[in-house]
Amino acid sequence: MRRLIIQNRQNRTTIRIHQSRQNRQSQRNHQHQLTRIQKLRQTLQTLRHQRRHQTRRRQHQANPQPQHPHLRHSRHLQHPRPH
Repeated sequence: MRRLIIQNRQNRTTIRIHQSRQNRQSQRNHQHQLTRIQKLRQTLQTLRHQRRHQTRRRQHQANPQPQHPHLRHSRHLQHPRPH
């Protein structure tokens, strides 16, 4: 009887250790994902910023008057929507 109890206790501790290890791993993974997401967001913001500047510059060079938003795309120029 005593042996069983002792074994059971040992099993519990091993299970606990295993769980804590898993928890640590999952926390690390979570942290890693968070940092990755932050990096991606940062790159997205910088790209958006750059694109904004480029489009502005292009507009000023090509046509001073801003076009109608629906006519901006080449597809719309090929098949204009009847107004």
